Amino acid sequence: MFAYRSIPDGQPKPATRAPPPPKYSIARRRFFLGLVALAGFLGPLAGNIYLPAMEPIRIELGVSVLLINLTVSLFMLTFALAPLGWSSAADLFGRRTIYIASLPIFIVSSIALAFTQSYPTLLVFRIFQGVGAAAVQSVGAGTIADLFPPLERGRAMSMFLLGPQLGPLVGPVIGGAVARYLGWRAVFVVLACLGGVVWAAIALFLPETLRKKLERMEEYPADKVIVLRFSRATREIRDPGTSGSSEILLPRYNPLAPLKMLSRRSILLCLIAVAIMFGSFYCVTVEVPVVFSTLFAFNELGVGLAYVALGLGFIIGSTAGGKVSDQMLKARMKAMGLTNAKDVPPEIRVRSQVVGLILFPIGLISFGITAYFAVHPAFVLVALFICGFGMTWTFTCNTTYLVDSFPGAAASVVALNSLFRNPAAAIGSAIIEPLVTAASYAGAFGIIGGCTVAASGLMVIVMVHGAKWRPNPAVPSA
Repeated sequence: MFAYRSIPDGQPKPATRAPPPPKYSIARRRFFLGLVALAGFLGPLAGNIYLPAMEPIRIELGVSVLLINLTVSLFMLTFALAPLGWSSAADLFGRRTIYIASLPIFIVSSIALAFTQSYPTLLVFRIFQGVGAAAVQSVGAGTIADLFPPLERGRAMSMFLLGPQLGPLVGPVIGGAVARYLGWRAVFVVLACLGGVVWAAIALFLPETLRKKLERMEEYPADKVIVLRFSRATREIRDPGTSGSSEILLPRYNPLAPLKMLSRRSILLCLIAVAIMFGSFYCVTVEVPVVFSTLFAFNELGVGLAYVALGLGFIIGSTAGGKVSDQMLKARMKAMGLTNAKDVPPEIRVRSQVVGLILFPIGLISFGITAYFAVHPAFVLVALFICGFGMTWTFTCNTTYLVDSFPGAAASVVALNSLFRNPAAAIGSAIIEPLVTAASYAGAFGIIGGCTVAASGLMVIVMVHGAKWRPNPAVPSA
């Protein structure tokens, strides 16, 4: 029979017998990657598809601009905090279970928002919508770490991050078109339908990937296409002792557990650096409509198309950054005479960020200068492309570095990333207009560009000292 107890510290723990995880084909793993990336697209899409519909919603519900803006702030705050709880739950229940549990919250909330008749209902269900959408931000990175070895992880992470990164760019374009031709309620219907499709695809096709969970349950057959397994919480089942009873250890759910990782200096410095850059990037995104509508007389469609330059920079920068990061890891492994990529110091990922760390401040400063002189919109579009390219190159390599440094805690690391990034985005969005008024476009984005240069200095510190700060100092320095 089973005995439920914990093992006192200092006593030897019997080895757990576990089957090896399923070995899926490259095509299957890419399909899983596409599903997770699409799911990760939902949250940022929901946050930004709503923006063009805010004014008609405000008028119909009869509330002030301050109150309608509060729905945006609370959504972003929820999106920053909720991944902490989801990442901890994923370690207990598995990745797949969290996807299947969280997306219905998003779907039901979206449906409720489509039929809302009062402001309190709008506010409450926007919060629940953020809770449901936030899971994939952290758990998705864990799935990537489960499925892809280090030599492939950079490129895979770049593909996954494209979903969340493109949401803020595509959302306003889709939201504006839907709200104009179908009404603002249709915006939430679109989100509910898209969420339903993603949920069904994950429920049918995405297996459990968490290694700890696979060790404690029957293996998912690698050749099985349809997956309909719903499992219980992770349990550690150890070999029977001399008494003939087996030992089961039930882990405890602690939504604040990821915060303990902030004591590790490499993580803290990386999170601060990325938060500064993400906040700086949002300074650009919120000024794009102002610049192109007031300085170049673009209409709504033209302003939406201006975001295409950012989107192209995102796509090219993310894919190129991930590819270069993997190539540098492979070259370093060969130079060190190693056969296992896990033995290569992950700080090589920090060095791969250099291109993005240089180009992103250049893009910010160029945006400010070209907007200040307003010679031609093409110059501003080039600056936007450079911003998107540099930002996403850095973000992809940085996230992969954190996952490689702490592969067993990938979801928690990315949850902390969200905790730092989203408040920084809110701050950047709030301060940029007063800063532009006080210092002009050139001065404001010159200051912001200087802040990102300082953030790059933090990454240099990690590059130099990160290896000795890691929990496993046996891995040599990069």
